[in-house]
Amino acid sequence: MTEIVVPIIATWMKFIVTPVLGFISIFGMVWGGRKFFWCVQILRGVAPPPPKATRGGAVGGLVLHLVIISIGVAAGYFLLGLLTTQPYVLTDNGLTVGARPPHYQTRFVPWNQITLVRCHYGEYGRQGIGDIYIYTTQGRETLANGVVRLEPVRDFLRQHLSDEVMKRCQ
Repeated sequence: MTEIVVPIIATWMKFIVTPVLGFISIFGMVWGGRKFFWCVQILRGVAPPPPKATRGGAVGGLVLHLVIISIGVAAGYFLLGLLTTQPYVLTDNGLTVGARPPHYQTRFVPWNQITLVRCHYGEYGRQGIGDIYIYTTQGRETLANGVVRLEPVRDFLRQHLSDEVMKRCQ
């Protein structure tokens, strides 16, 4: 049985992006959280405000630190998705969509549920396929050219799908 695995991101990219996202996530949530609660304490009158501080400044700090916390949470969620998302697997039976946040359930899509396949060449001309979009009855899946060349993937799809489903690359 033939099997083609298309990862979401290359391993070397994970080594570069993971520490950055981890730092942003931890910094945003810890530092932003401490400052947020400090502003809350100032507004409640529990903690003394800094010199020349106003109540409006404390409210502004509250909003600012809430934005910083939100950025940290978003970076953490993206990091979680980056590290835990499983690859796409094409087999003779169909397409397996790897588990990813928020549900972490692997989905199998048989060939007869694929309704349309489109592909686009890369940005710099016809140096290879940049993306393959697979439309199924359950939604759209995107195979990106970040790790593997997509020409063998397109050829494999052509073997299993009709010409009406497979569109020419643009």
